[in-house]
Amino acid sequence: MSNGLGSKQKKKCILLRKSIKWGRETVLSTQKDQAHFILPGRTNGAQSPTKSSLRSPRRNTKPHKNPSGDCDFDTKFPRKSVGKQAREKMGVLAAVGVLLPFPYYYWLWTNPQAWVNLCGKYKNPSKVMSYVSHFLKLLQFISLFSVSTLSWPPPLYFWPLFGFGQFLNFRVYQLLGESGTYYGVRFGKNIPWVTEFPFGVIQDPQYVGSILSLFACLSWTPFQYILLWTLGYVFMIYVESKEDPATRAKPVS
Repeated sequence: MSNGLGSKQKKKCILLRKSIKWGRETVLSTQKDQAHFILPGRTNGAQSPTKSSLRSPRRNTKPHKNPSGDCDFDTKFPRKSVGKQAREKMGVLAAVGVLLPFPYYYWLWTNPQAWVNLCGKYKNPSKVMSYVSHFLKLLQFISLFSVSTLSWPPPLYFWPLFGFGQFLNFRVYQLLGESGTYYGVRFGKNIPWVTEFPFGVIQDPQYVGSILSLFACLSWTPFQYILLWTLGYVFMIYVESKEDPATRAKPVS
């Protein structure tokens, strides 16, 4: 009787072991793409799975390599790399656009006779200069706008800086006119000396007004572009402070 019960229990144990083994193999087979190990019970010297082998493998963050051995960086960061390169190119173009008018102003101030000869007898050199200056100013604003982030309302400091800066620009043009504003004295024109405000109170009021207007936009535009534009004005203030009457242009006969 005891032998019969023992054989039955033995069969139950064998069936239980097989079912457990089958269940483990089924579970492990579904994880073969995530954990690489050999199933237990094989006779080829395989080891039992450990805790580390059951963990999900970490994502491979290393950039792929192509057959030539070069690192395929775009496979890992395609959008980020392209976006960063585009921003860098845009920043360089914006810097060039901001500085674009100043070589032109420098050339006109130091070579007034060449500009007068280029304009000819029947064209007003100051008016032609104003046309070119307005076009270059438009390119400056487009360049600055391309790197700016506009928001409304602006900070409180915007209104006094921008308002007073534009007042100075308007007042200078009102007192000097087109010829006085656009290097008429360098082109051989007789420009009367002005002493009304802001002249006699603020040195180089037109440039000061432009700089104040620029700094009013600091909340929208990165500082480096404001600084770059301001350095251009400072450079022209230095150049125009050394005006030699002997180098003024003579009218074309």
